[in-house]
Amino acid sequence: MTETSSLIVPGITGMAMGIGLVVIRRAVVPVPPSLSSVLAELDGRRSAPWWSRLPHGVLGTPQDLAITGRSPAQQVARSITVSTATSAVTVLAVVLAFLAGVEISPGVAGGVIVVASVAAATIAPVQLRRLAADRRRAASQSLSAYLDLVTVLLAGGAGVETALVAAAEIAEGPFFRAIRVELTRSRALRRSPWTGLSDLGRRWGLEDLNELASTVALAGEQGARVRASLMARASSLRDRQLASIEARAQSATERMGVPMVLVFLGFVVLLGYPALALVVGGL
Repeated sequence: MTETSSLIVPGITGMAMGIGLVVIRRAVVPVPPSLSSVLAELDGRRSAPWWSRLPHGVLGTPQDLAITGRSPAQQVARSITVSTATSAVTVLAVVLAFLAGVEISPGVAGGVIVVASVAAATIAPVQLRRLAADRRRAASQSLSAYLDLVTVLLAGGAGVETALVAAAEIAEGPFFRAIRVELTRSRALRRSPWTGLSDLGRRWGLEDLNELASTVALAGEQGARVRASLMARASSLRDRQLASIEARAQSATERMGVPMVLVFLGFVVLLGYPALALVVGGL
């Protein structure tokens, strides 16, 4: 590899890292919006940012972003950070290999760096999906407890809206804080509380919360008996959670058996190799 060609890949990667750092800074410390942009946003005429046009495989779904509390800019910055760090490590490995006397063509080195960077860019969306799945499981567990609290308050003679608000103020946690925020916003906007619950369910991708909002709306608008329905829904939700926990435990048990099988196969190979070597050597 000539001296000029050996500097091409680090130079290009350095430029990419510089651009990535600028994008990260703009995402973490955004420029304050102008007055015209704020007024346009209030009028609903502001154009969507460029990251909203990225596919979900690169950025993540809006529901995953909402339930994890991450903004699109933060997710993009996280992906760029991981990709840039991977590029830097790959470049360092290529330089060390060159100093050790390994002949690597610039095309092969550039291809390795690009492939590693693209592969690293998929790590952030995968982590986001896993974190969102964990948050949804935790939210479902909190929802079953919330339903129990609501039914207890309804049994004590409280109204539907009073029971929803009081039950959200009893416990702590991300789910209960989000419920309190939505109920407070609904009260400030003079909307029904089940409308806020439905909005939160759609924003977080929680079908159970949407079903709860529909049940409560039926009771609030048509005077239907809601306590028995909420108790049945809470029981059904707990049964589903128990089945999901048992399925995950069974899957973990099956995965624990894989190392034991591999150890057994290695032990069989270790015992059979000497005899196989003697047979092959005698031919």
